[in-house]
Amino acid sequence: MSGRREFFRALISPATQRGEAESLHPPYFKNEADFEKCRECEDKKCYLACEEKILKILEEKPVLDFSKSGCTYCDECALACDHGVLDVEFRSDIGIASIEILKCMAWNRTICSMCNDVCDQKAIRFSGFFNPQIDEALCNGCGFCIGVCPSAAIKVKRGEK
Repeated sequence: MSGRREFFRALISPATQRGEAESLHPPYFKNEADFEKCRECEDKKCYLACEEKILKILEEKPVLDFSKSGCTYCDECALACDHGVLDVEFRSDIGIASIEILKCMAWNRTICSMCNDVCDQKAIRFSGFFNPQIDEALCNGCGFCIGVCPSAAIKVKRGEK
């Protein structure tokens, strides 16, 4: 089955897989304006602490890249932050996933449940084998579904802070 998955991934250009996703930050900040303090940080300990290696530094600020994995909410990036930007006290969900039905293979009558297979929150529900829906009450925006989607049909949008 992994050969089939790789085939479908190969059909999608890297630019399409990245998409035009908004910058999502780790789930441990109070105000987005606080990320300006990250410019003063030279060692970027938050980046080094991320076990899933999804934390990237973009314009001197930490952002999440779900292309290969998702956030486990392990708290390590927040514990490593010496500048008070990330703190476990401010822990919240990252956002809510959404499915673009025109891109989604299951919405287009091809059996695929890869997003459901990796969702620990059980936030993705199918009607039989098709038409997946995100249960917004269960989704924490961890992003694991994004990296496994062979058609780049899933995005996470930031929740309100």
